[in-house]
Amino acid sequence: MKKYINKITILFTLLLFILSISNINYCTDLRNEIDNIDINSVNLNKINIDEVISYYEENLSQNYSNDELANIIEENSDILIKKGVNPDLISSGTTILRTTDSNEVINIIKNDLNIDEIKEDLGNNYTTEKLINKVKEQMTPHKSMKIALKLLFTNYVFRFCLCICLILFLYNIIVTWIIYRKAGQQGWASLIPIYKEAVLLKICKFSPWLLLLIFIPILGWFVLYIIFIITNFKLAEVFDKGPLFGLGLLLLPTLFKSILAFSSIKYIS
Repeated sequence: MKKYINKITILFTLLLFILSISNINYCTDLRNEIDNIDINSVNLNKINIDEVISYYEENLSQNYSNDELANIIEENSDILIKKGVNPDLISSGTTILRTTDSNEVINIIKNDLNIDEIKEDLGNNYTTEKLINKVKEQMTPHKSMKIALKLLFTNYVFRFCLCICLILFLYNIIVTWIIYRKAGQQGWASLIPIYKEAVLLKICKFSPWLLLLIFIPILGWFVLYIIFIITNFKLAEVFDKGPLFGLGLLLLPTLFKSILAFSSIKYIS
């Protein structure tokens, strides 16, 4: 859980650098002002969460995208480093800005972390370390998992990969459905775990009862694994294709199953 709290801390510490620009009140041109940053005027161990959230929501997010903020920080990283900013913090912060939906992170801070209650317990002189430790103390396993999942789903790369996986999963069901139909079986069998493997074995001229090997630890699993490798070559054979096509089904299943499904290739009963 600590790495997720640190992620939030890095994000808001980074925004505090921008907040520390002299005469920052709702400035709209950070590029011209970043030279005036006075890192010494900000105690980075004392994070005013409310101030940062308010400034981010009411000003920064209205004038800059997260990518633009990251670009500004990177373009001026040499200035920030000279003024005492840790290079690792700059790198981590810009990565978070580019890959994370910061509004969702703010939402988590407001609704899941009880920051106000924690600050009240710690008093006026709370530090980043004390804040993190106090949050960890309040975290139940269920709440930690809930926040971790929320933060994971705010990551753009993760969401993109999840969408791709979902599309491939649905596409594979459609392709398998068509192949089963071509082989004279029920297409809906592709929707049912275990049963779809039994149907595949039947299409490939194997006994579906071979699936009972799953109940024999190690040896049965190994034999079943070998059988399902062989089914790729048998599937190619029953569709009148050679061993090379079977190798394609093994190594590039989505591509070669698509060929079986959408071409004029016919099943040999």
